[in-house]
Amino acid sequence: GDGSNLTNVGGGSLEFVSNTSLSANATYIYFTNLDSDSLYKIICRQIRYNGNVKPRLQVYANGSSSIYTGNLDGASYYGSGSKQSQTHQQTIDFDSGSTGSYWNFEMDVSTYQQGYIKANGMMMADSNNTRFTTLFHFRGTGHTNYFSGLRFHSQPHETILTPTEMTLYKVKQS
Repeated sequence: GDGSNLTNVGGGSLEFVSNTSLSANATYIYFTNLDSDSLYKIICRQIRYNGNVKPRLQVYANGSSSIYTGNLDGASYYGSGSKQSQTHQQTIDFDSGSTGSYWNFEMDVSTYQQGYIKANGMMMADSNNTRFTTLFHFRGTGHTNYFSGLRFHSQPHETILTPTEMTLYKVKQS
């Protein structure tokens, strides 16, 4: 059958939260007011910049409306296994081993205490497409920090161009 007679079943594992599709160039893209004790997925179909950059992410923590100024630890893995460690950071750089103006990725954000951010994607360039994985968490153990928001921009600081598009989903818990 076509399943039309099914009742009390879920509609999938992801719940749509928001879509950001730039109609004008921007300096930042924000995802704020993330619920604690949740898991989110961001699908970036494309993010374009007006120069060759690395996407950069800053975070909000613990429901604050200010950018987190504590330390984050992580690393980016790219190409055939190269690694770029990033420790004691206040920003997260998506590192593919080079810079480019066109990127796409999918990203998981755990807003549980001691949560994590993991992005997998591709830097697209005319001569060199490079995949990357970036992993980050709060530095240290035993504290109660959680990610409550994200702010995307770039390093070096360049304008985010249309037709950048990112979609935020929340993973269903039941």
